[in-house]
Amino acid sequence: MALVVLSVVCASPAPRCQDEPAPQSAFHDPLLPLAQSTDDVGRELLTAYDRFDAAGLLENIATIEARLGSEDELVEDRYVLAQGYVSLNLIRRFFEKHASDDMPAVLEALDPDELAELGIAHAAVYQQAHPKHADIRRVHGELVSTQIRGMLGGMTKGPEAKRLMAEAKQLDARNGWVHFSSARMHYHNPAFVGGDKDLALEELRVLQKSMEPFRVRLYLALTYNAKEMYPQARYWALKATAMAPQNREAKLLMAEIKQRLAEDQES
Repeated sequence: MALVVLSVVCASPAPRCQDEPAPQSAFHDPLLPLAQSTDDVGRELLTAYDRFDAAGLLENIATIEARLGSEDELVEDRYVLAQGYVSLNLIRRFFEKHASDDMPAVLEALDPDELAELGIAHAAVYQQAHPKHADIRRVHGELVSTQIRGMLGGMTKGPEAKRLMAEAKQLDARNGWVHFSSARMHYHNPAFVGGDKDLALEELRVLQKSMEPFRVRLYLALTYNAKEMYPQARYWALKATAMAPQNREAKLLMAEIKQRLAEDQES
């Protein structure tokens, strides 16, 4: 019996057959639909870290927390708030480590562990209402990771942060922010709780091929700088400052990289 071979030919000018799946990015950004579903206050909160606006961040947090439990509360408010506390703690950590004399008064009076616990409380409520939501576990894990201070903090909080990140990846392996947060934890955490600059750089390089928001650019610059790869660090620092010229961390990093490059030229 003769075999009849059927070939499917795409009709021009269509770039691919109708039944052929469209190529997909390796990762997706869940914050894009979140920005559309929240209001102006929520959107300002989500971008406050890029602007390094601690005062505005606190004001937006207070505004959203004031409407919780009322008819004005939005479905995503606690999800947004949890991310606001992550940003607040990251900004505070920067000033604590690199510019303590310039720390804004509004941040100096705040305890970082208490900030993390406030964010964790919002994340827990949202997670209970949305048990299959992957990104809230990522945010929860980041909040826990900001509590890692010294060996004791690493022993108590490190495993919990790793567990939450693993759960987030299991629920949605294509969530780009889960992979970014994992890279950020590898960058900041001490080695005994999984800190690894090489692994952070590997994760960021893969992620950058699919999504390149400000924070990915910034942490590529930070990681290259930590590894003393200054030309690459300068490239990404320039891209970061172009996207968020008000970000204090990016500007300070750019100045440091320029100094390192100048020293290398002199030697």
